[in-house]
Amino acid sequence: MKKIIGYHLFALIYKINSRLLPIKKNNVLCIMTHDEGEGSNVSLVVKA
Repeated sequence: MKKIIGYHLFALIYKINSRLLPIKKNNVLCIMTHDEGEGSNVSLVVKA
């Protein structure tokens, strides 16, 4: 239940920020998860 509330809270904050702040080109936002393996999707994006 806490995880679902956290996801909805993050989505709400993201929507508010995306409307208030301008979009910058060539920037990527990475959200680190608890998956710390070398082959995780987030780790591969960060390395690239």
